[in-house]
Amino acid sequence: MNCIFGSESMRRSNRWSYRRGGFTLIELLVVIAITAILAAVLFPVFAKAREKARQSSCAGNLRQMGLAQMNYVNDHDETMQPGYVGATGVDRPWPELLYPYTRSTEVYTCPSSDAPWAYPSAWLKKTLQLSYIPNYGYSPPGDVEVQTLADVPEPAHLIAYAEMRDIGEWPGWSGYWGVMPWPSAYRPVLRRLTYQEVIGPYQSARNRQAPNGVGDKFAPRVATERHGGGANYIFADGHAKWMKFLLTVDPDGKNTTDRWMWSQREFHLAP
Repeated sequence: MNCIFGSESMRRSNRWSYRRGGFTLIELLVVIAITAILAAVLFPVFAKAREKARQSSCAGNLRQMGLAQMNYVNDHDETMQPGYVGATGVDRPWPELLYPYTRSTEVYTCPSSDAPWAYPSAWLKKTLQLSYIPNYGYSPPGDVEVQTLADVPEPAHLIAYAEMRDIGEWPGWSGYWGVMPWPSAYRPVLRRLTYQEVIGPYQSARNRQAPNGVGDKFAPRVATERHGGGANYIFADGHAKWMKFLLTVDPDGKNTTDRWMWSQREFHLAP
């Protein structure tokens, strides 16, 4: 009798040991399903957190550039640095002009940029990875008259630098030295673009199509939606801000550029 009970008890113990040593197929499928659900929920959260960190790093780069531009202005009789200048036939673009104040080229690259502009700088003896682009309405190119602090009555309302659209994002886009807030055909007087002149090329670039029209050198050069549907901008007073692009063009929502953030005066071609 004891042998019979002992044998039965041993069989039950062996079955229990076996159950404890592994999972059934159904249990494994349940674990896999739960893991997949958690991954589907958490991965977008982690991706969003990573992008938020990159956006903050990008804003930090622009703040350093903002401080550099203000130091440049102080050292040059309150004159804005140009997008580029010509010296003895050699271009000196803005990243080289600001380098004595940034003392770093890493601040010129946004961590969210997939294809920054690779510019071989002979002056710095290295290739720069450029994710930012100056606004010619703040720092005009060398063939346009210069701008001083006195020309900017509202520095907190004037964009100095924007994020540059990734190279190749639309056919023919290979990078440039500035965002042009006036019609692409140069005239003696460079006026601001109208809202209608902005919208067409802006929509074309968003759709990855080659833009055309008199505003083709404005919005298509800006990375309008790099960070969560917007982008970072640095203003003439040195502060950085994330904004949706159309709010920089038409902050009042009136379909005009009367209060836009890209220029505060008319420009003229340099004599």
